[in-house]
Amino acid sequence: MARLAARWTCPVAASAMLFARASNVVLCSGLEFSSVCLLGALMTLPATHANRDPMTLPTLHLSREDWLTAAVEELRPSFAAIYAPVPKAIRVACGFPSNARRSGAIGECWADTASADGTIEILISPTVADPAQVFEVLVHELSHSTAGAMNHGAPFQAVASAMHLVASGTGKQSWKSTGPAAGFFDAYSAIISSLGAYPHAALSLAEKPKQATRMLKASCPTCGYTVRLTQKWASLSLPICGTDGESFILETGAAE
Repeated sequence: MARLAARWTCPVAASAMLFARASNVVLCSGLEFSSVCLLGALMTLPATHANRDPMTLPTLHLSREDWLTAAVEELRPSFAAIYAPVPKAIRVACGFPSNARRSGAIGECWADTASADGTIEILISPTVADPAQVFEVLVHELSHSTAGAMNHGAPFQAVASAMHLVASGTGKQSWKSTGPAAGFFDAYSAIISSLGAYPHAALSLAEKPKQATRMLKASCPTCGYTVRLTQKWASLSLPICGTDGESFILETGAAE
């Protein structure tokens, strides 16, 4: 029990200490924070999604994966408390979900059966940078990692609801998209603040201009009859002129 309490308070204490230093506030002497002192420090930290500016949080983690892994560990007791434990073997990374461009998905959970070493793999989209939203997405994907909840059916809905998420989609698949329920930030704001700034800048998924297929120009050396073809077919064989029976020649620098 003592170890559990230490794991929950140490990151918060670190956050409060850094915030205090930045604000020239003396909390208390020594290495241990009193509960009153720590509570007072936390009251000055951002507590709600509406007024949280990601840049005001101290940087406690140097990489996105460190931040996400720390968040998973902080959330384990919450999942255990609702009798939906999170598997031990989980990796979390910042990366695009497999169908992100088509569906707009901002998170994805891969079953352990898809991993060569039997690990749950979770991806959090790099289009998301706000710590609170990243945390929301992580709770959603961790809900998938629990027993029988890989889809958006009843088992997932029960876990997600107990973890203070609410369906925000429409139709039969309304739970594919979720948002914070009324008690979400009451439950998790201290943890989000204790994790510090999410060390990431949002990446745009705007449509990139597609490069057109490069066409090569070939011509008959006798009559000048010209054709255009791709490198694929030029590598296989050049055409033969139907008039002169000559093999076409590629024109250097004539790619289009």
